[in-house]
Amino acid sequence: MLKEKCDYFLQDKEDVVIISGHASGADALIVFWDGKSRGTKNMIDTATKRGLKVAVVRY
Repeated sequence: MLKEKCDYFLQDKEDVVIISGHASGADALIVFWDGKSRGTKNMIDTATKRGLKVAVVRY
């Protein structure tokens, strides 16, 4: 299990390329999402497109 905290300020969608590498070696994603963060939503979408198993815990 790899635990990563994404600590960045998303200015536009191109910035997400920087964090997309976090999913490159994974086969699943567990994410805690408030339903608002665009960066977390992008990570969910990226993981889904790559065929990863995705579990979203809403808070």
